[in-house]
Amino acid sequence: MWRMLLYTTCSLFSVVLGMLASPRIKIEDFTHVTRLQDRLDTHHGIAVVTIPSLTGCSALCLSKGNCWSFFYDFVNYVCRLNKSPFLDLSETTSQSGYHHFSREFCDSSLPSVAHTTQTITFTNEAPTITYACTTGAIYISGNNVMTCNLGSLQWNVSTIDCRDLSPYTARGYSEVCGTESVLKFVGNKVPFDTGKTTCTGDGSHLARPRTTVRWDCLKEYVFSQTSGVHVWMDITDRNVEGVLVFSDNTAVPPPYPWLPGEPFPASKDSADCIAIWPSHQQWDDMPCGNLAFFVCEIEL
Repeated sequence: MWRMLLYTTCSLFSVVLGMLASPRIKIEDFTHVTRLQDRLDTHHGIAVVTIPSLTGCSALCLSKGNCWSFFYDFVNYVCRLNKSPFLDLSETTSQSGYHHFSREFCDSSLPSVAHTTQTITFTNEAPTITYACTTGAIYISGNNVMTCNLGSLQWNVSTIDCRDLSPYTARGYSEVCGTESVLKFVGNKVPFDTGKTTCTGDGSHLARPRTTVRWDCLKEYVFSQTSGVHVWMDITDRNVEGVLVFSDNTAVPPPYPWLPGEPFPASKDSADCIAIWPSHQQWDDMPCGNLAFFVCEIEL
């Protein structure tokens, strides 16, 4: 008789829950349930009421937008509503006799995102996953918060991109420009084309200050490495005098932080390559055959 009653009440609960967009009930029986009063006071509790049936307790939970699970005591008819579908494993007690019923949400096929950790919370009482880049990885782009569509019970598409830096740091590159690039200073004095070829052979290119932020980062990085030797960047006006381009033929955006008196006139010394003068953190127009240090860059 008792088993039939339990079966009937569980079946009715499933019907009610299904009508409110949740096709499955997950039921776990506990001999050692949570410290229920502590849970109510400090964790996930919403309310405690006395209701003479499981279906009544389930209907009450489903009538509240922030109720995701409940405990029901079949002996004393105690209904305890909670705003989390989970049981915290750290919450233990000797209390027994309760059954824990959890509404379905997006708990399957949790998207795995490389080089991230995931924390699940209930923002505004809805399941939410927050991604964070692991140690040694860098945030590149994308949304780091993922929510559950309670209509389709599917997680929204993850867009976060965390890049593992270990393959770059193993090759001597450092992350110094936020999300945009890694740099490697090379303290060998070489002509511009030798530095360019060396970087290309390493799977990179001479440093390209594409934005003001990148330039500010680059100049500080170079100054931390040297103060008295020029450092090549990937900037020339070889093709058209006065028109600065990177070696991928994209334009170098202004402003151009020239040293006083620079750039040289077109008729002087074929000064077609641009280097950093570290102590002043400004640009110098130089013949490409001059010797200077250089910085290789990998854009992430």
